[in-house]
Amino acid sequence: MSWFSDLLFDADSGLDKASQGVKLSVNQDNVMQAARLVKAESEYFRSRVVYWSSVMNESEPMGGDPVSENLHEALQNKLYGEPGSYIDRCYEYADMLDRLATQLGESAKLYGFTDEQVAAQFAAGRIDAEARPVSPPPGRYGHLREV
Repeated sequence: MSWFSDLLFDADSGLDKASQGVKLSVNQDNVMQAARLVKAESEYFRSRVVYWSSVMNESEPMGGDPVSENLHEALQNKLYGEPGSYIDRCYEYADMLDRLATQLGESAKLYGFTDEQVAAQFAAGRIDAEARPVSPPPGRYGHLREV
């Protein structure tokens, strides 16, 4: 395998591990905080996926030769275009985090918290997610140097 294949394999393995789920133990004292943090992380992660998918959609081949163009098309499909692409899988992970936050909110209700208290925690998480910076890529090709 080439270094490029190794890179894609490593990224694929990382997403597989992330998509296997989150193990979390909560109690009455931390269930609301856990719900807020998971919801905030879900919203932040989703915002990053939206941002990077738009960046990837605007990318161009690095050279005008047929190899660069074919590689660019293959990468676009793997990263962005095909069903099961990395972007699709990232959205699935964000959805899984949303479901976990919802389950934590339901657990909080079993501990005696009200719907209003749970909603207030999720609203607080949104503020945390929006406060994180979203940095643009450093150049036309992200961290790669243009030759």
